[in-house]
This record gives sequence, C-alpha cells and structure tokens, in this order.
Amino acid sequence: MSTRELISSELKASKKRLVIPINSDITSSTVNTVGEAFRETVAQHPMETWKTIYFDLRNARLIDSKGVNWLFSEVRNLQTRGKIVVFQVASPAIHRVMEFSGLEQLVIMKFRRRRQTR
Repeated sequence: MSTRELISSELKASKKRLVIPINSDITSSTVNTVGEAFRETVAQHPMETWKTIYFDLRNARLIDSKGVNWLFSEVRNLQTRGKIVVFQVASPAIHRVMEFSGLEQLVIMKFRRRRQTR
C-alpha cells in the first residue's frame, strides 16, 4: 500500500483544521509505515495553518499495543506544540482500546458506530 493510499490529508483552512484519514490498521507490522506516512503528511502543512488535528480512524479495524504507543507519542508531541487532537472512531473495539489505554482522556473523542452492512 502506497503512502498516499495509507494516509491522506485535508486542510480546512477556514476552521484551522487538519484532517488525516488513516486507511490502515495500526499494528506492530504497520506502525512504522503508518508513522512515516503520518509525519510526511503533517510536514506538508505548516504548523501555523492549523490548530486542530483530526485522526480519522474510521477505516481502521484494529489497533494493537504498538499502535496505541505510537498514538500516545504523536498525541503528546502535538499537544506540546499547542495543538488540539481529535480522534474520529467508528469501531466499538477501537473505542474500547482508547478507553482502556487512557488515550480517550488526552484527546477529544468522536465515536459514531457505523451501521453493520452484513
């Protein structure tokens, strides 16, 4: 999967909002690739052009402990730079991971369960 397929971005300048859809699970086998793609994508948008960053995790089905560790690291890094971090989650399993890990207390959590299609 290419970097472009893995992570994209949309800057909503009027709202000073950077939306980063992550189109992959975040596991030990993908975290390095996801992390690199994330950093490249964020670097394309000067920090002064946005205040809030949305991690759009609605297409992710699984986040393991290494993925949670990476998310903690990125959240802390962004917050030290004065950024507001929002997670958009559709999977109940990922939402539970956010609750149990404590990530939910560090970010603004937007959880909306997707309707089952099966």
